Amino acid sequence: MHRTSITFPEKLFRRAKLRAAAEGTTLSEVLRKLLDRWTRGELSIAPEEPEDVQRRKAMASFGIWGDLDPDVVLESSRRGLWKRDEELADARVDSR
Repeated sequence: MHRTSITFPEKLFRRAKLRAAAEGTTLSEVLRKLLDRWTRGELSIAPEEPEDVQRRKAMASFGIWGDLDPDVVLESSRRGLWKRDEELADARVDSR
């Protein structure tokens, strides 16, 4: 084992110690497990992307309008359906 020193903000240190104790472990063990998972690539500390960027990437990964806003597409589709419904209703009235 290697011994090292780490500096934490006081509030973070207290919260972490309390949580570790509540879970029946030590802060050292928590840090060892987290570092192990992080070095294996199971955890990431990369900054999170904004939600709209995450949504677009998710949609693009499934081939779903990667460059379009789904709300705009849905509204356009609804307008098209309303217009079609009106035309069908007019055609029914005209055929009587």
